[in-house]
Amino acid sequence: MKKKIFSLSLVAILSIVGISSVYAAESWAYISPSKLTDTTTAINGKNQYGRFGLEVTKGSAKATLFESCNGNSFKNAHSIDIYTTTKKASFQDYWMSNSCKYYVGINGESGTEVGVAYLKDTTN
Repeated sequence: MKKKIFSLSLVAILSIVGISSVYAAESWAYISPSKLTDTTTAINGKNQYGRFGLEVTKGSAKATLFESCNGNSFKNAHSIDIYTTTKKASFQDYWMSNSCKYYVGINGESGTEVGVAYLKDTTN
């Protein structure tokens, strides 16, 4: 009986964990020497902290978080600058309201090899 209760509890916990990861939204943008700008697709906020970040292999790039609330136009909300002479990756947690949509724009400077920007509606 105890094994059956334990098994059912384990199944319930794993189901909840699996369901929460299914509903997490992520979006990615990439740059290369031939394409120095890109944007992620927009995702909805969930009244919790989300995360956006930037990784660059060589050179420098900037990731900018844009926010649109209540149907208004997108505006610059926050930026991260990366210079690979000092570090290659950075991220920022940002409160993402459920009445807003968000996307990230990435811009690389000449000489930037590969850059990746990401946006997630969770901090995991």
